[in-house]
Amino acid sequence: MFSTQRRTFPDHIPKFLVSVFASVGSILYGYDLGVIAGVVASPDFEARFSPTEAQEGAVVSVFTGGAFFGAMFAGPAGDYFGRRLTILIGSVVFILGGGLQTGAQSLDYLYAGRVIAGVGVGFLVMIIPLYQAEIAHPSIRGSVTALQQFMLGIGALVASWTTFGTNQNFADNNSMQWRLSLGIQVIPAVVLGLLIMFFPESPRYTLSHDRHRIAIHD
Repeated sequence: MFSTQRRTFPDHIPKFLVSVFASVGSILYGYDLGVIAGVVASPDFEARFSPTEAQEGAVVSVFTGGAFFGAMFAGPAGDYFGRRLTILIGSVVFILGGGLQTGAQSLDYLYAGRVIAGVGVGFLVMIIPLYQAEIAHPSIRGSVTALQQFMLGIGALVASWTTFGTNQNFADNNSMQWRLSLGIQVIPAVVLGLLIMFFPESPRYTLSHDRHRIAIHD
């Protein structure tokens, strides 16, 4: 029994590390939820756009509206394209939305960027826990899927300190007060999108597409 444990335990480690990496999608969700509060409260943002309370509320809330639609389409996309490619799609969509937010010249840009980023996050927060559960060994599946909530909190924590730092270190007439904190969110999305295709596909997906030998090998 001892020798069996020695053979099987190392096999769990790569799957666990892949699952930890995939949780970057949850960091994006937590970060974008947390960062926007500091953005709309920054002096330069208020002076540049002069938003009403309703407009500020819209900038914040349209993100979750986009996430609703992203999550709705992530399931069919995951079954058709595979889990990894769906994660890639979510990352690319989020990058587009994050770029629009960072370079926003008006509130309309921000609305569009928030909606698009929300769609990307909707893809990620739906498909990543599924990918994690399907790829993880049963002995670590609970710990792995719990990473979703843990990483969301990490993202929100990083967002809070980032907006605090940008508001403290840039002048009130400098748009970097809020552009920098919005732009930082693109970095983990780029890393996730670039590297996810180097990781194994979900065995359940490969089995569902009659690729039994590949699924058993994975």
